[in-house]
Amino acid sequence: PAEAEEHGEDAERRARGCRPQYQRTAVRFLTHFVAHPLDGGRHLAYLPGAEWLLDVSHLVAARARVVDPRVASLEAGAVVIGREPGVTSVEVRSPVSDSILGEQMLVVSEEKVTVTELRAQVVSGLSLKVTAEPGHPDVIVASC
Repeated sequence: PAEAEEHGEDAERRARGCRPQYQRTAVRFLTHFVAHPLDGGRHLAYLPGAEWLLDVSHLVAARARVVDPRVASLEAGAVVIGREPGVTSVEVRSPVSDSILGEQMLVVSEEKVTVTELRAQVVSGLSLKVTAEPGHPDVIVASC
């Protein structure tokens, strides 16, 4: 009985936050948009270009999961939270075949870190205008 009480006290103390906190970070899902050639060739066309990545987080967040939930969890498909040291991966699965569409390894370490400086820069009232360049359909101009 005394051990049970001690164990209960330990559990209560851990529940109040007296335990190590591991990394947490926002996660986004980025991909290339490609077109396959009609002639069956191997050369892919990257749209709008090979250096562009499209943020598809809002489309795939519901299909994303952490492989080992003991190591990390995925909150609302948008925040990865480390649970204990280890290695796992975040994967996105197809809603049709349940095959893996994308996967990224994730490491939760025991390494202690200290916040040494925190800077904030507030920006407000910023607008961005994106237009196609007349006469050049492959050129997109962004201006503030």
